[in-house]
Amino acid sequence: MNKFKIGLFMFLFFAGNFLLAQTQYIDVIYLKNGSKVKGTIIEFVPTISYTIRTADSSIFVFKVEEIAKIAKEEVKPPVESKKEKSSQDSFIPGYRGIVEGGFGAGTGLYGLNTACFAFSNGYQFNENLYAGVATGLNYYPSNGSGADGFGLIPFYADARYSFLPQNPVSPYASLGAGFSFDPNQGFEGSGFYFNPSLGTQFAVKGKYKVNLGFNYRIQQMYFLNVTPNGVSSVIRFSESAGFSLGFVF
Repeated sequence: MNKFKIGLFMFLFFAGNFLLAQTQYIDVIYLKNGSKVKGTIIEFVPTISYTIRTADSSIFVFKVEEIAKIAKEEVKPPVESKKEKSSQDSFIPGYRGIVEGGFGAGTGLYGLNTACFAFSNGYQFNENLYAGVATGLNYYPSNGSGADGFGLIPFYADARYSFLPQNPVSPYASLGAGFSFDPNQGFEGSGFYFNPSLGTQFAVKGKYKVNLGFNYRIQQMYFLNVTPNGVSSVIRFSESAGFSLGFVF
Protein backbone atom coordinates (compact mmCIF):
# COMPACT_ATOMS: atom_id res chain seq x y z
CA MET A 1 0.00 0.00 0.00
CA ASN A 2 2.78 2.41 0.88
CA LYS A 3 4.49 1.74 -2.46
CA PHE A 4 1.18 2.34 -4.22
CA LYS A 5 0.70 5.67 -2.45
CA ILE A 6 4.25 6.74 -3.24
CA GLY A 7 3.83 5.76 -6.90
CA LEU A 8 0.49 7.59 -7.11
CA PHE A 9 1.99 10.68 -5.47
CA MET A 10 4.91 10.73 -7.91
CA PHE A 11 2.58 10.25 -10.88
CA LEU A 12 0.32 13.11 -9.76
CA PHE A 13 3.34 15.29 -9.00
CA PHE A 14 4.97 14.91 -12.41
CA ALA A 15 1.64 14.93 -14.24
CA GLY A 16 0.82 18.20 -12.49
CA ASN A 17 4.18 19.58 -13.47
CA PHE A 18 3.51 18.66 -17.09
CA LEU A 19 0.11 20.31 -17.17
CA LEU A 20 1.37 23.43 -15.44
CA ALA A 21 4.26 23.63 -17.87
CA GLN A 22 1.75 23.89 -20.70
CA THR A 23 0.33 27.00 -19.03
CA GLN A 24 3.82 28.47 -18.51
CA TYR A 25 4.45 27.95 -14.80
CA ILE A 26 7.76 27.38 -13.05
CA ASP A 27 8.60 25.70 -9.75
CA VAL A 28 9.70 27.81 -6.79
CA ILE A 29 11.38 26.26 -3.75
CA TYR A 30 11.24 28.48 -0.67
CA LEU A 31 14.02 27.68 1.80
CA LYS A 32 13.84 28.07 5.56
CA ASN A 33 16.80 30.48 5.42
CA GLY A 34 14.60 33.00 3.55
CA SER A 35 15.93 32.46 0.03
CA LYS A 36 14.12 30.95 -2.91
CA VAL A 37 15.13 29.13 -6.09
CA LYS A 38 13.15 29.20 -9.34
CA GLY A 39 13.32 26.58 -12.07
CA THR A 40 12.01 23.13 -12.90
CA ILE A 41 11.97 20.27 -10.37
CA ILE A 42 13.58 17.37 -12.20
CA GLU A 43 13.81 14.82 -9.37
CA PHE A 44 11.98 14.11 -6.15
CA VAL A 45 13.11 11.56 -3.59
CA PRO A 46 10.24 11.08 -1.11
CA THR A 47 11.04 12.38 2.38
CA ILE A 48 14.65 13.00 1.34
CA SER A 49 15.29 15.67 -1.32
CA TYR A 50 14.20 17.78 -4.31
CA THR A 51 16.40 18.52 -7.32
CA ILE A 52 15.70 21.70 -9.28
CA ARG A 53 17.20 23.03 -12.52
CA THR A 54 17.29 26.82 -12.98
CA ALA A 55 16.99 28.85 -16.18
CA ASP A 56 20.78 28.97 -16.59
CA SER A 57 20.91 25.13 -16.40
CA SER A 58 22.36 25.12 -12.87
CA ILE A 59 21.20 22.16 -10.74
CA PHE A 60 20.54 22.37 -7.00
CA VAL A 61 19.61 19.59 -4.56
CA PHE A 62 17.80 20.53 -1.35
CA LYS A 63 16.99 18.23 1.57
CA VAL A 64 13.39 18.15 2.69
CA GLU A 65 14.27 19.63 6.08
CA GLU A 66 15.78 22.71 4.34
CA ILE A 67 12.57 23.50 2.51
CA ALA A 68 9.82 25.73 3.90
CA LYS A 69 7.42 25.23 0.99
CA ILE A 70 7.18 24.54 -2.74
CA ALA A 71 4.94 26.56 -5.04
CA LYS A 72 4.19 27.28 -8.68
CA GLU A 73 4.73 30.71 -10.21
CA GLU A 74 3.29 31.93 -13.49
CA VAL A 75 5.80 32.90 -16.14
CA LYS A 76 4.77 36.29 -17.48
CA PRO A 77 5.83 37.25 -21.02
CA PRO A 78 8.53 39.91 -21.12
CA VAL A 79 7.15 43.43 -21.25
CA GLU A 80 8.07 45.09 -24.52
CA SER A 81 9.91 48.30 -23.80
CA LYS A 82 8.92 51.56 -25.45
CA LYS A 83 12.22 51.55 -27.30
CA GLU A 84 11.62 48.04 -28.67
CA LYS A 85 8.08 48.93 -29.65
CA SER A 86 9.10 52.12 -31.36
CA SER A 87 11.91 50.38 -33.21
CA GLN A 88 9.29 48.20 -34.89
CA ASP A 89 7.77 51.41 -36.24
CA SER A 90 11.03 52.91 -37.42
CA PHE A 91 12.45 52.76 -40.93
CA ILE A 92 14.32 49.64 -42.03
CA PRO A 93 16.66 49.41 -45.05
CA GLY A 94 14.97 48.71 -48.35
CA TYR A 95 12.75 50.20 -51.03
CA ARG A 96 10.54 53.12 -50.02
CA GLY A 97 7.99 55.22 -51.84
CA ILE A 98 6.62 58.66 -51.01
CA VAL A 99 3.51 60.35 -52.42
CA GLU A 100 3.11 64.06 -51.74
CA GLY A 101 0.84 66.93 -52.64
CA GLY A 102 0.91 70.57 -51.66
CA PHE A 103 0.44 74.23 -52.44
CA GLY A 104 2.77 77.22 -52.54
CA ALA A 105 2.14 80.96 -52.55
CA GLY A 106 4.32 83.05 -54.84
CA THR A 107 7.01 85.16 -53.18
CA GLY A 108 9.44 87.73 -54.49
CA LEU A 109 9.27 89.70 -57.75
CA TYR A 110 8.61 86.71 -60.02
CA GLY A 111 6.87 84.38 -57.61
CA LEU A 112 3.87 82.40 -58.85
CA ASN A 113 1.31 80.36 -56.94
CA THR A 114 1.73 76.66 -57.53
CA ALA A 115 -0.05 73.38 -56.81
CA CYS A 116 2.30 70.39 -56.64
CA PHE A 117 2.11 66.62 -56.81
CA ALA A 118 5.15 64.34 -56.55
CA PHE A 119 5.99 60.65 -56.39
CA SER A 120 9.40 59.66 -55.05
CA ASN A 121 10.99 56.19 -55.38
CA GLY A 122 14.18 55.33 -53.57
CA TYR A 123 16.11 53.38 -50.99
CA GLN A 124 16.10 53.66 -47.21
CA PHE A 125 19.78 53.26 -46.25
CA ASN A 126 19.12 53.25 -42.49
CA GLU A 127 16.39 54.44 -40.15
CA ASN A 128 17.50 58.07 -40.71
CA LEU A 129 18.52 58.48 -44.36
CA TYR A 130 16.47 58.08 -47.55
CA ALA A 131 17.58 58.94 -51.10
CA GLY A 132 15.78 58.50 -54.40
CA VAL A 133 14.46 60.16 -57.54
CA ALA A 134 11.12 61.91 -57.92
CA THR A 135 8.82 63.28 -60.57
CA GLY A 136 5.30 64.66 -60.70
CA LEU A 137 3.51 67.83 -61.79
CA ASN A 138 3.83 71.46 -60.70
CA TYR A 139 0.84 73.46 -61.90
CA TYR A 140 0.90 77.27 -62.06
CA PRO A 141 -2.63 78.74 -62.36
CA SER A 142 -1.38 82.26 -63.22
CA ASN A 143 0.01 83.49 -66.53
CA GLY A 144 3.57 84.43 -65.64
CA SER A 145 5.00 82.80 -68.78
CA GLY A 146 2.37 83.96 -71.20
CA ALA A 147 -0.12 81.11 -70.70
CA ASP A 148 -3.22 81.19 -68.55
CA GLY A 149 -2.38 78.21 -66.40
CA PHE A 150 0.43 75.83 -67.28
CA GLY A 151 2.23 72.84 -65.84
CA LEU A 152 5.84 71.76 -65.54
CA ILE A 153 7.09 68.22 -64.96
CA PRO A 154 9.96 68.11 -62.48
CA PHE A 155 12.56 65.36 -62.37
CA TYR A 156 14.92 65.58 -59.42
CA ALA A 157 17.04 63.83 -56.81
CA ASP A 158 15.27 63.53 -53.46
CA ALA A 159 17.07 63.12 -50.12
CA ARG A 160 15.42 63.00 -46.68
CA TYR A 161 16.68 62.71 -43.12
CA SER A 162 14.57 61.74 -40.09
CA PHE A 163 16.08 62.99 -36.84
CA LEU A 164 14.15 60.80 -34.34
CA PRO A 165 12.82 57.88 -36.42
CA GLN A 166 12.03 55.68 -33.40
CA ASN A 167 9.67 58.28 -31.95
CA PRO A 168 5.98 58.45 -32.92
CA VAL A 169 6.60 62.06 -33.95
CA SER A 170 9.90 63.05 -35.53
CA PRO A 171 11.25 66.19 -37.22
CA TYR A 172 12.71 65.69 -40.67
CA ALA A 173 14.49 67.63 -43.41
CA SER A 174 14.41 67.02 -47.14
CA LEU A 175 16.10 68.40 -50.22
CA GLY A 176 15.06 68.05 -53.85
CA ALA A 177 17.21 69.32 -56.72
CA GLY A 178 16.93 68.79 -60.48
CA PHE A 179 15.22 70.18 -63.58
CA SER A 180 11.68 70.72 -64.82
CA PHE A 181 10.34 70.16 -68.33
CA ASP A 182 7.53 71.91 -70.18
CA PRO A 183 5.24 69.39 -71.98
CA ASN A 184 3.86 72.23 -74.13
CA GLN A 185 7.31 73.00 -75.49
CA GLY A 186 8.28 69.54 -76.66
CA PHE A 187 9.56 68.65 -73.16
CA GLU A 188 12.45 71.04 -73.56
CA GLY A 189 14.15 71.98 -70.33
CA SER A 190 12.41 74.82 -68.54
CA GLY A 191 15.18 75.14 -66.01
CA PHE A 192 16.63 74.37 -62.62
CA TYR A 193 14.33 73.14 -59.82
CA PHE A 194 15.18 73.35 -56.10
CA ASN A 195 12.94 72.34 -53.19
CA PRO A 196 14.24 72.32 -49.57
CA SER A 197 11.77 71.37 -46.86
CA LEU A 198 11.45 71.02 -43.08
CA GLY A 199 8.63 69.23 -41.37
CA THR A 200 7.23 66.69 -38.96
CA GLN A 201 6.81 62.96 -39.50
CA PHE A 202 4.03 60.98 -37.82
CA ALA A 203 4.15 57.20 -37.39
CA VAL A 204 1.01 55.44 -38.58
CA LYS A 205 1.77 51.71 -38.38
CA GLY A 206 4.94 49.76 -39.00
CA LYS A 207 6.94 51.39 -41.77
CA TYR A 208 4.14 53.78 -42.77
CA LYS A 209 4.49 57.48 -42.02
CA VAL A 210 2.67 60.72 -42.72
CA ASN A 211 4.74 63.83 -43.49
CA LEU A 212 3.67 67.43 -42.97
CA GLY A 213 6.30 69.75 -44.41
CA PHE A 214 6.92 73.42 -45.11
CA ASN A 215 8.98 74.16 -48.19
CA TYR A 216 10.44 76.89 -50.35
CA ARG A 217 10.40 76.03 -54.06
CA ILE A 218 12.58 77.72 -56.63
CA GLN A 219 11.84 77.12 -60.31
CA GLN A 220 13.72 78.55 -63.26
CA MET A 221 11.30 79.35 -66.10
CA TYR A 222 10.59 81.62 -69.06
CA PHE A 223 8.77 84.92 -68.52
CA LEU A 224 7.52 87.40 -71.11
CA ASN A 225 9.46 90.64 -71.15
CA VAL A 226 7.49 93.50 -72.67
CA THR A 227 9.52 96.54 -73.81
CA PRO A 228 8.94 99.41 -76.24
CA ASN A 229 10.96 97.39 -78.72
CA GLY A 230 8.66 94.39 -78.51
CA VAL A 231 8.04 91.19 -76.53
CA SER A 232 10.76 88.68 -75.69
CA SER A 233 11.28 85.70 -73.40
CA VAL A 234 13.61 85.96 -70.44
CA ILE A 235 14.63 83.35 -67.88
CA ARG A 236 13.80 84.17 -64.27
CA PHE A 237 13.59 82.30 -60.98
CA SER A 238 10.05 81.95 -59.65
CA GLU A 239 9.83 81.32 -55.91
CA SER A 240 7.02 80.09 -53.68
CA ALA A 241 6.60 79.20 -50.01
CA GLY A 242 4.08 76.60 -48.97
CA PHE A 243 3.29 73.26 -47.39
CA SER A 244 3.07 69.62 -48.44
CA LEU A 245 1.33 66.54 -47.10
CA GLY A 246 2.83 63.16 -47.87
CA PHE A 247 2.43 59.45 -47.24
CA VAL A 248 5.51 57.23 -46.82
CA PHE A 249 5.22 53.50 -47.57
